[in-house]
Amino acid sequence: MLLSKKSVEAGKVCLAEGLPFAIVLVPSSSESSFFAALSTCSCGCGGTVKGSHFVISRFGKVSPSELIEMGMYLSPEEIREKYTQSNQHSVPLLDDCGSTAFEDHCGRVERIVASRDDINSKVVLSRRISLSSGRDPFEVAEDYFGLFPDCFRSIYYTAETGLWIVASPEMLLCHDGADNSYRTVSLAGTRTVSDGGWDEKNICEQRLVTEYISDCFRDAGLEAVVGPSENVRFGQIEHRCNAIRSVGTVPPLEVALRLSPTPALCGYPVAEAFEMIESLEDFDRECYGGFIGIVAGSKTELYVNLRSCRCGRSPSDGDRWNYRLFAGGGVNIMSVPHLEWEETERKSARLRDVIMNGIHK
Repeated sequence: MLLSKKSVEAGKVCLAEGLPFAIVLVPSSSESSFFAALSTCSCGCGGTVKGSHFVISRFGKVSPSELIEMGMYLSPEEIREKYTQSNQHSVPLLDDCGSTAFEDHCGRVERIVASRDDINSKVVLSRRISLSSGRDPFEVAEDYFGLFPDCFRSIYYTAETGLWIVASPEMLLCHDGADNSYRTVSLAGTRTVSDGGWDEKNICEQRLVTEYISDCFRDAGLEAVVGPSENVRFGQIEHRCNAIRSVGTVPPLEVALRLSPTPALCGYPVAEAFEMIESLEDFDRECYGGFIGIVAGSKTELYVNLRSCRCGRSPSDGDRWNYRLFAGGGVNIMSVPHLEWEETERKSARLRDVIMNGIHK
């Protein structure tokens, strides 16, 4: 099992008691880390919080004081000792808020396309998918995480965010204080796995992300070194990607807040795209499109919150769970509405299948 029995048991107790927790697996690791505390706090950018801690940012331009963190203040053993009489049916509830309709999503795509005047601007439009399942979120996380060993994976809960499951292929920023190095990726463009070349729409979409990240580094006083383009696979889809590196002494969370949200999750120009998202999407993205990660000593690993869902018990049936998924894609002047819908279907397919059916071994 990827999620140890003691971590899962402690996580369930934390849910029942309203305690923040996170179980985390970094890419290519089969050993999880467990974070839990009596409460969350703001970690800011100054590096004043000591010890390893888990960091959460919601979607949008977030100030340092709005970041959420929890430390490794409670171990699974301590949680089981202190909270042995927890009522597992007092876990957070989540309403079935409905899914975005095909016609609504396509209509929004059409409005974005009509508002564009060249290929060098885009808006990342997302849709919401609501599911109800008898499967426990920890069972879902165990199956889902096993499918994507190269992703940053976490199941986490705070009172501010609710309960989330994430398996993200997209690094926002990694920093190593030992040599003052920064690493990130420009990840954008989507297609089914293919040996052929990329079309102009996807090439342009990914190029905008690369340029934006380079500009953010420059504004922070860092010089970006961009590597060659590669393909990154996630299930049956793949994205274009460039590795980007730099060296400097700027606090990594300060750099991360400059980067987030990137054009890959918001659009370009970012401020204009964000305004259009707020006017078109009739729901709150919550943590989707923000970032999560670990700060441990001199090392920081932050990933974009995508390929994710929020979870909670059904208010109408205590034996079932509601799942709220989010999936999006970049829309520019070349976009075709029904193809944009199909892209979100592909991006959410594996998580939807795990929630409803599990993994048949």
